[in-house]
Amino acid sequence: MILLDNYGYAILTFALCTIAVVYPDRPWPTCLVGGSLMAFNYYFSHRLLHLLPNDHWLNFHFWLHHDACLPRWLALPLEGILELGYFMLFPVLIQWMTGDWVIPFSVILLLSLTYTTYHMIQYSWLKSETHGRHHKDPTKNFAPDFIDHMFKSNYDETYEDMSSGAINVLVSAVLVIWLKSVFKWTD
Repeated sequence: MILLDNYGYAILTFALCTIAVVYPDRPWPTCLVGGSLMAFNYYFSHRLLHLLPNDHWLNFHFWLHHDACLPRWLALPLEGILELGYFMLFPVLIQWMTGDWVIPFSVILLLSLTYTTYHMIQYSWLKSETHGRHHKDPTKNFAPDFIDHMFKSNYDETYEDMSSGAINVLVSAVLVIWLKSVFKWTD
């Protein structure tokens, strides 16, 4: 029941929006599989950033988020832009190189926007307890929370209430649909 209570609205909205941003270009299972793969991409990409030495020039996550060397009003938007590009990088690059687009680009953009805005708003501005624990121990709570529980990388057995993420998904979906209409791409 914890899964439904803490993730229900966000997961349902996420599922419907992954279909909405790609319909009618691709079958709905492709959208759901692509969205699920993007959740794992976010988790493992975040873990990868924490494997880089903190003083490595590529580790923007450390410089802008964990040890902000800039004023917060400047670091947050910079981190958001870099994070958005970083979380899109691997799925786009791998699929472009192989020519096999398993995850539709609209789903990549949707989930990257959703996770980036969730990180910027719910975690950084609204100060989530779960995310605060990640700053206490950067080897824990990489997010999404349910994947942390799957891989035992959660700080403790607390489940994060991610229902507010439904708003991020909806706003991101509207933006992706609008961008698709402006730039006329299909999946």
